[in-house]
Amino acid sequence: MQPHDKYAFSNTEPVSRGQRCPFFKQKIESMLIIDVKSGENIDRALKRYKRKHRKVGVLQEIRKRKHFTKPSVERRKEVLKAAYILKKQEDEN
Repeated sequence: MQPHDKYAFSNTEPVSRGQRCPFFKQKIESMLIIDVKSGENIDRALKRYKRKHRKVGVLQEIRKRKHFTKPSVERRKEVLKAAYILKKQEDEN
């Protein structure tokens, strides 16, 4: 291995979409594909794209990875959220 080939690995296979990359701990995501049917309004196709984008959670994942939060802080947030939801449910009954 040459010095400039810092990330060259000899026994690696190409990674297809949706698989985990062996060198990084994140999943390789495939791009969103929307098939526009013949005669379909472009606004309708754009609406389907936006709905799919929201459902996949791309924007939430980007915001989440923007800053590192300690696991203890994440657990604390989950506990507080669960307590809040439980309190709201008790108030309704």
